[in-house]
Amino acid sequence: TGTIEGPSSDAPLPGDLDGDGDVDADDADILCANMGEDPVTFDMDNDGDVDEDDLTFLVENYLEYDSDGDGVADGAGTFRGDFNTDGTVNGTDLSILSGGFGTTTGFLGGNANCDTTVNGTDLSILSSVFGNVATAAVPEPATMSLIALGALALLRRKRN
Repeated sequence: TGTIEGPSSDAPLPGDLDGDGDVDADDADILCANMGEDPVTFDMDNDGDVDEDDLTFLVENYLEYDSDGDGVADGAGTFRGDFNTDGTVNGTDLSILSGGFGTTTGFLGGNANCDTTVNGTDLSILSSVFGNVATAAVPEPATMSLIALGALALLRRKRN
């Protein structure tokens, strides 16, 4: 009777470029530091080169986000403007970008495009995704009330 071996639990996680078992801003920064380098390792979108599109692919497909702040990833795939990786692009991310504006920093500091400097291009990227949420948002009670009122108005209009 021999030992049957299945898939290794040490299989690499796609996008985990530092091998620490998660895909976070460190992995985005590693990718940015390797633009134009080894496509076997750093080509996230499988188009044969390593460029800004690979950063977009990494963030939108693999970057883990923690929407409730408990330190545990709630999902993977967010937006390039989600600098605090909470799954929502909002004023907090704008504040991060503002605080890093004009400085040389990585993803967590507001750099959304791998050019190392937080500038107007990063602001443009953030503004293009501002308000986006990576998770299935649960509507607030006030929102649900507005939806219900709108539905009632439509039903009443349809009967007339």
